[in-house]
Amino acid sequence: MISYKRKKILLVAAILVGIVGHAQFNGLLQPIDRSDEFRVIQLTDSAKSILNGVAKHSFMLRPFVTTAVKPDRKKIDWGFTSVSYSRYYNDSIGGGYNNENFYGATGWQERISVGARLQYAGFHVQVQPEWVMAQNQQQAMISNEFKDANFFSRYYFYNINTIDLPSRPGTAQIRKLFPGQSFARYEFKNGIAAGISTENIWWGPGWRNSLIMTNNAPGFLHAGVQTLKPIETKWGSFEGQALLGWLDSSGVEPVENVRQFAEFWPGAYVPKISQSNRGIMGLMFSWQPKWIPNLYIGFAASQYFYQQKTDSLDQPFSDYPYTSSPQSKYHATLGSMFMRYVMPGDHTELYAEFGRADKVATLFNLFGDSIPLAYIVGVRKLIPVGANKGFIDLAAEVAHLQLPDPRLIFTGANPFSIPQTRSWYTHPRIRQGYTHYGQLLGAGIGPGSNSQTLNISWVKGFNRVGIRAERVAHNKDFYYYSNISGNIGAGTHNRYWTDLSLTLHGQYQWKKLQLAGAITHLSALNHRWVKVDGAFDGPSTSDKLNLNISLNIRYLF
Repeated sequence: MISYKRKKILLVAAILVGIVGHAQFNGLLQPIDRSDEFRVIQLTDSAKSILNGVAKHSFMLRPFVTTAVKPDRKKIDWGFTSVSYSRYYNDSIGGGYNNENFYGATGWQERISVGARLQYAGFHVQVQPEWVMAQNQQQAMISNEFKDANFFSRYYFYNINTIDLPSRPGTAQIRKLFPGQSFARYEFKNGIAAGISTENIWWGPGWRNSLIMTNNAPGFLHAGVQTLKPIETKWGSFEGQALLGWLDSSGVEPVENVRQFAEFWPGAYVPKISQSNRGIMGLMFSWQPKWIPNLYIGFAASQYFYQQKTDSLDQPFSDYPYTSSPQSKYHATLGSMFMRYVMPGDHTELYAEFGRADKVATLFNLFGDSIPLAYIVGVRKLIPVGANKGFIDLAAEVAHLQLPDPRLIFTGANPFSIPQTRSWYTHPRIRQGYTHYGQLLGAGIGPGSNSQTLNISWVKGFNRVGIRAERVAHNKDFYYYSNISGNIGAGTHNRYWTDLSLTLHGQYQWKKLQLAGAITHLSALNHRWVKVDGAFDGPSTSDKLNLNISLNIRYLF
């Protein structure tokens, strides 16, 4: 924990930048976040929306291109695009999400990025590597006073063995060069492009969470085809992307192993498969029907898999300890359907996304059974504050990834059994789950979690200042698995892990210089589903506090 005096200094610094986010309001000028400026234009200024070429954009495929495609360009056009520097800080908990290649670590982190481009005819190359440095200091973990061996066994079965989502990214300082927001593609006259990329991708209408693809993890290497602008047809306009990519693991052994091996049952830990690389295939498609202006509907699907079989003892066809029988399936699928309705005259939008964690979602199976259903719903209203004085931006979003019935977690009626793995992004055979470098590709709140987010801010063009309140209930699926006993009314029912946070954020542009910052105070109740003291519902030493600060400066060439 940092001292009170130092907290005051950091608070003043963050407020100074705060009067100077974007879609996710986390003080980081990331490409997907910056698209929110154009989303506001679409909702508030029809003429300017047409002028900027975003009048018919769904904003369900991000990042997007606002400049015209010029495949008949006859000379080489090249130059620098931008240079940026970001700092990110966590006091005691590795908190925060939708921050791309920043780690879930404590202490200071830095990210330096320089971008350059080259265009000739239809060829377009952008090189924008990102250098990340993280102190990765010791962080708040489960208290040593907590000695429930049954809890820790279940913690491994449900959290550690079925997903590569380490609570701390190792114990050493981190220095890593990422390819960042780089790509090489050919852009056709009709607005379709094909190539390779390591850019971050966002699928779906949400601004805080999305079920299939977000910028919560570093961008992964992928090849594919995508639209750079809505493709006009007699049935309406279409946008989409299809990709084949490659995922990497964190390479981190759980820090919990030190205690687990010394005090409890070492056999609870099942190492991840290391011999088989993981691949990913994905498809996103959206349609703006000609007959219903301002309505956008679409779907997304993703399948992740091991790229080759292995004959080792930890081969992917075995999902021990979840079953003892061999399996013939070594891939996992998830999908969603979504919609967004825009009311430019009222400066309002409504959106929703519904998905399944076990198959491609369709209208026929989405509500056929209730096992893996999740949803995200949101509303946004911009209120003019005077002639050319900007808008008050009111936004609310609810995300629900928790299983609808806790009994779906258990095998049969036995609450003491090895659990079934049905939560979003987890898998009993592909034990890295739906992750890349140990971070989720989907909703940053994580498997089995729910969130409610409210934001109010003043916005004018790129400039913005506001406040966000958020509640995140972490992995309610594990909470029920860990605490429900075989007797009705028995068991520990007060170990929920809920984060309550309040964020002050802002961004400002002066000529070609962009500044952004945010400061978040977070209170984690029963951190990591543990309650050490405090009677049934009182404060406990297992409650934690965290201060999160992000600062970003970016210069556009």
